[in-house]
Parts: sequence; structure tokens; C-alpha cells
Amino acid sequence: VARIDPTGSTSEWFLKRMTLANVTSGAAANFVYESTIYSWYGTTCIHPTSGSTYKIRVFTQDVAGAGFDGEVYCTLGNWSNWGAEFRLVNEQGADAFKQGAVAEFSVKSS
Repeated sequence: VARIDPTGSTSEWFLKRMTLANVTSGAAANFVYESTIYSWYGTTCIHPTSGSTYKIRVFTQDVAGAGFDGEVYCTLGNWSNWGAEFRLVNEQGADAFKQGAVAEFSVKSS
């Protein structure tokens, strides 16, 4: 599950797609959205393994006004057991979700 919190100067984000991969097993999922997100929850399914590290790559569309400077969150889980919510933060800071950006994050499931 992913969601945005429009706390920055922009209240929408044009998400192209998001990928999620288990670093250990290689299991992966791809969520293609290709639309503007205002206040959004969306899902793509991968069955997380407790204690595993996941690589999340977020692709922001490369069109005018696509960037976002608020906060983006991800929750790892399956249909019957949702885990903790993670705020996606990396060394790119506010540029992680700018127009045309590809940002990579690492999170560990509980």
C-alpha cells in the first residue's frame, strides 16, 4: 500500500510506477499507476517475509507539474496482515519525487 500526505507546496503527484523487490529472495511486484494522485491509497501485492529488506523504486512521471514535495508512505503486508507504515526517505531529500525522478528506498519488514 502506498499513500501521500500533501504537506509540501504541491498537493498532487503524477506517479508513473512503483516497484518493490525482496533483496534476499528476488520476489518482485510492479505497480503501474500513470495518473495524478491527490490523496491516494493504492495496492500492489507481494507477500513480505518477516525481517527481510525490500528495495522500493519510485518513478515520477516526466511531464510538467508531475513533481511532489510532500511525504510518501509505504506499508508492507499481505491481505490478512498489514505491517508498519514507512515514510519513504533517502539522500535525495525533497528531490526524490521531483518531475522525472527515479528514487530508491530500502525498508525492512517487521
